[in-house]
Order: sequence, then structure tokens, then C-alpha cells
Amino acid sequence: MALLRGVWELIPTDFSGIGIVFYVPPLTLPTISLRPTDNLVVRLPLASDDIANFLASISGKSSQWHDGFHLIDSRTFSLTHIAQFVAAPIGTTQVQLQIGGARHMTALLASQVAGVTSTAILATEGRASVYESGRCTHEEMFQ
Repeated sequence: MALLRGVWELIPTDFSGIGIVFYVPPLTLPTISLRPTDNLVVRLPLASDDIANFLASISGKSSQWHDGFHLIDSRTFSLTHIAQFVAAPIGTTQVQLQIGGARHMTALLASQVAGVTSTAILATEGRASVYESGRCTHEEMFQ
């Protein structure tokens, strides 16, 4: 929640929301980059102190990297990937989505994948949600 709050405090006027996957390498969750990162202004992995600033800076619709999920190594708390399409397996377990749409469902399903410690969503209206093991474990509304 602290990271999401840090991003919220710095969001641009065209904020589009963000999704984050926290994982322990090696990543077993299927992902693919939505955008090339060869012209990215920062070098990944990015250390923990700079993550909120960076995520806020790319979270506006005017940024080519605003879409998809961003991946953070849970062990080192470093941002390792940005703008990733996440193909979370549906599996056979029945899941219940309490709020949101596709981004929330992806976060919920991804949180069930081995090696994923949690997922987080920060919606445009300021609702922060954290998913662990296929359920929403924390929610907060930022003002």
C-alpha cells in the first residue's frame, strides 16, 4: 500500500491507473512486453526508492508505457519489467471478483500463480487493491 500511496501522490493529470505484480524469480507467470524499452530513460532494474516516482511518471495516457502490468522482484524490491501483458491462467478454481473489470480479474488470477507473492491495482479514482492467493486482501481509497 505504501508504494501505491507514493504513486498516487505523484500521479499526472491523465493518470490511467496501474497494475503491479510482485514476484520471486524466476517469473513463471506468462508475460510479454507491450512496448519496446530500448529507448527508456531509466535503466531497469530500478531500486526501491525510485519506483513510485518512475511509475507515476509513466502512468499517464500520454506515456507509451502506461498500459499493462509492471513487475517488481519481491526479494530485492526492484522494478524489473514495465508495460507487460499478463496472461494469467484461468485454472479450475472458481474465483469471485468483488470490484473492477479486466485489470482486477488479471490481478486476482495472477496472484494465484506460483512465485507471485501479490498483485496490486491503483485505479483512476484512487482505489488501491492488493490481491494475494486469489483474493483481495487489502483495499483503500486514496483522496
